[in-house]
Amino acid sequence: MSKSSNFSEDQMPKKKPNISKIAREFDVSRETLNSRIKKAKSSPTPKDSHRNNLRAFQEKALINWIVKMHSWNLPPTAAVIEAWANQALSRAGQEKQVSKMWAYRFIERLPKHLQLAPVKQKTKELKRIQAEDAGFLAHWYDQLEFLLRDVPARLVYNFDECGFQPGQGRSRNVIGSSSSCPNLAESERGENITAVECIAADGWLMDPLFIFKSTGNFMEAWFDGSDNLPLNSAAAISQNGWITDELALAWLDHFIAATATSDRLKSGEKRYLLFDGHGAHLTLEFLQKCEQNSIIPFAFLPHSTHIYQPLDGKPFLNYKQQFRLMNNELSF
Repeated sequence: MSKSSNFSEDQMPKKKPNISKIAREFDVSRETLNSRIKKAKSSPTPKDSHRNNLRAFQEKALINWIVKMHSWNLPPTAAVIEAWANQALSRAGQEKQVSKMWAYRFIERLPKHLQLAPVKQKTKELKRIQAEDAGFLAHWYDQLEFLLRDVPARLVYNFDECGFQPGQGRSRNVIGSSSSCPNLAESERGENITAVECIAADGWLMDPLFIFKSTGNFMEAWFDGSDNLPLNSAAAISQNGWITDELALAWLDHFIAATATSDRLKSGEKRYLLFDGHGAHLTLEFLQKCEQNSIIPFAFLPHSTHIYQPLDGKPFLNYKQQFRLMNNELSF
């Protein structure tokens, strides 16, 4: 008696099956069985089509996030969008990540009514930029006015970086003979110190973060006990003395704590942080930390910060003048 024909390919031998014998044993056509075996061999192992792609609700959340960032003058790059997608997959318990081209294909699929598409930010001649400033600035101020409507001045902050070159003082005239007046010392070119400063619209000033150029070990003891630094100043190092992604996050932690005091932040209020939206501030981690702490980031337009950046004008000019004066005294 033939066996039941309710069988699966899993019941078949794995090595060199005798198709004729199996066909007789299970009472099926040899041609049908042979066709099924060939089909099983040629078919790839089934995979979850969503294994390394976002689900519909995740894509919708990503689109909403991109629109929000765009309204704050912080258009995300493909790399930031890729990081957002991988983070969403990780939260869903998936180990695989999206491909390197996924973000570009996703951008091409953005709904047309959003009018969002890849835009290459090219360098332009200063004269051309200045000619376009009026229209861009008017739109930027309209956005800012809408954003800050009825917001108390104590909740509006601006931060920026100011670079100094240690040892690069200014020549000066003194009374004496050339043989008795030595030249001022000047450090090696390329040295840099960055001061990260933050002010509020009500005049409040946050203690600075100083970033020094170093590839060695950082010693807090170098700065402890100095009477020339504000009490809560912070210091850090980077390879070139400039702010990095990691230091931008560390500064943001410093800002969150310093502005969360009862006299500056009430329950349910949001803080508004205006800044130059370059690379160190456009990481997914930085933007998400802002969101997690009810901070609205709002970027200045590129190429125009010299016009409306509060710190980038006279405050930093005076800052650098005082630095040169003190540097001359130390170099003499």
